[in-house]
Amino acid sequence: MDKQMKELRDYAWSYFVVHADQRMKTFNFYLVVATLIGGVVVTVAKDTENVAAAGILSLLLPFLSFVFYKLDQRTVCLIKLAEAAMKLIENKSDLNDQEGLAHPLKLFLHEEQTTEIYKAKSVAFWWERPWSYSECFKTVFMTLGTAGLLAAIFLVCIGIR
Repeated sequence: MDKQMKELRDYAWSYFVVHADQRMKTFNFYLVVATLIGGVVVTVAKDTENVAAAGILSLLLPFLSFVFYKLDQRTVCLIKLAEAAMKLIENKSDLNDQEGLAHPLKLFLHEEQTTEIYKAKSVAFWWERPWSYSECFKTVFMTLGTAGLLAAIFLVCIGIR
């Protein structure tokens, strides 16, 4: 690999690492903030006379979930840019593909191909196949957002009575 390709690979890898790390830290921050909101809602609902206020506070959870979901979508786009660059560099390597698959040391290309093969296999149930980070994060965003919305409806209805 010539010097320029090595520099480009290092640049693409650094870009990938920064955004992949940012994604995990952002998701962890979301979980902390969502937990704090849940704790505040429970405390307000339990310790005050104004249960409807707790319901209104719980609306922060679906709002927060949506904002972090959109932020995650943006970060995924940035990660995919780095992955595309790494795949391009891997295609220019001298490593020969094996048995119709990218060489195992072409990590980004090999992972993409093996994931597609696994997805193509018939799996009886959706929970048997591995989920991507995006699918897992989306499920958490939807679950916590929906829980916040249902809590708001429930608490406001109790508070109005």
